[in-house]
Amino acid sequence: MNILYIYHEYYSRRKMYGTIMKSLSHNVRYYKIRGGKKKKGEIPLRNLDGIDLVWTLSTFYNYYGAMDENFIREIKKKNIKLATYTTISTTHPLQEWAKSYEIYDYVFLQNKVIVERLNNKKIRYMPFGYYPDQYYPINRKLKYDVSFMGYPQTNLPFDQDLRCKILKEVNNHFRIKIYGKGFAKRMERVKTYRFKSHRKQRNVYNNTLINLDIPYINSSLSEYRNALHLKNRFFEIPACKSFLITKRFKEAENIFKEKVHCEYYDNVEDLLDKIEYYLKNPQQAKIIAKNAYKEVKSKHTFTHRFKQMFEFIEQ
Repeated sequence: MNILYIYHEYYSRRKMYGTIMKSLSHNVRYYKIRGGKKKKGEIPLRNLDGIDLVWTLSTFYNYYGAMDENFIREIKKKNIKLATYTTISTTHPLQEWAKSYEIYDYVFLQNKVIVERLNNKKIRYMPFGYYPDQYYPINRKLKYDVSFMGYPQTNLPFDQDLRCKILKEVNNHFRIKIYGKGFAKRMERVKTYRFKSHRKQRNVYNNTLINLDIPYINSSLSEYRNALHLKNRFFEIPACKSFLITKRFKEAENIFKEKVHCEYYDNVEDLLDKIEYYLKNPQQAKIIAKNAYKEVKSKHTFTHRFKQMFEFIEQ
């Protein structure tokens, strides 16, 4: 299949979707959107010559007009299929944003609850995965008891930022390393650090006994208030053969079994109890991490995801 892949880069992650498509025996032509958005009509129509499928990283491109009406009309005129493997916009109400999916033949959405809410047959659930060449086990030198790598919920006032609230409470009881831009402004008198690379994440995950996941959506919209969804770290931490504690919710529990592949917490008090337990029982954490490593390696790479998507497209 001849594919035009339209994307913008994010920490050297997203062009690799095209690399995976190539590894699955497809011909891939790239068009990079710089800065995440482009002015209307700036994708030349000649890019569609000889193309069977246009694959976009995001429906931002048609919503904001980088893929304008002429470009979309040409896709339909040439009978080219249109697919996307994407997520929601947390700055737009869901029903408004769902309109950006309408022109697509195949929508693979990374949020199970949202797929269920939209109840549209052409929108299928396909979670995130991970890249095995970016996240993998290295020689362990456990330096940290607990760590978190991510970002605060900066679209919310501080007093509503559950991620910061939870991290501050953990910091009051345990030695924790907190990494992420924006935390310093929101968590006074709490030491935080920045990170910029997969290598840094990989090293921290490998060198931490207990890696936290606090998977709240970062949005000021009431319909997403305190909503949860899987993040990359849900797969990347186990990919490093490292132990994961994450918030309990159905989507996660459908993928990882409790006390087999990870540990789940229900509230802050439960989280504190479980951190204390695994600090006293590190061997049990290591056994769970080893199980999770086998699970993600066999089922949850991005190659697994794209194989599943193309099986559906080509059926």
